[in-house]
Amino acid sequence: MKLLELKANIRSFVALSDDELDRILKQCEVRTFQKNEALFSAGEICNSIVFLNSGLCRSLLHDSRGLQHTILFAMQGDFVGDFSSYLKSRPSAFSVIAIEKCEGVVIPRELIDLAFENIQDSHKLGRFLIERYYLRLQDLMEARRVKEPLEMFNYLSEIYPGIHQRVPQNIVASFLGITPVHLSRLKSREVKKISN
Repeated sequence: MKLLELKANIRSFVALSDDELDRILKQCEVRTFQKNEALFSAGEICNSIVFLNSGLCRSLLHDSRGLQHTILFAMQGDFVGDFSSYLKSRPSAFSVIAIEKCEGVVIPRELIDLAFENIQDSHKLGRFLIERYYLRLQDLMEARRVKEPLEMFNYLSEIYPGIHQRVPQNIVASFLGITPVHLSRLKSREVKKISN
């Protein structure tokens, strides 16, 4: 039951038989991650990918002063991991932390490698996952270059529906690259502008 959404998601990329999917997924672990628990930690090699059945998490970096910078969010239906760390087998530069309680299907490297070796269209699936991840990062990078913080705040709602009701303001500010106080001022000005 907990694998139905993952199966549907995989089938949206490639046509795999029930037998092929069952061979891949029977060795996966369904895990619950509590709020503020790390799905992946900076400094460790990412040796698995997690498919989120439910919940919300963020990828974050720490700068040389120890400040947190949120670089990406992931919601139900997303695949999560540090794909650069995974592909290059090098320590991850960022952590992935649950913002709220999450349920995820942990797909270990060994299982992914086995699928690539034994299932014909599995490489196609891997390519789609990397492309989707890359395009999301590319879109966010472009938006951050051309949008003001308030525009970016509003853009978040487009790419992550309902996010402002689920994410604390300090984390949203971290994503926008501004302080929570600055974000509060921007939102207040916007409300005044709308009410006038």
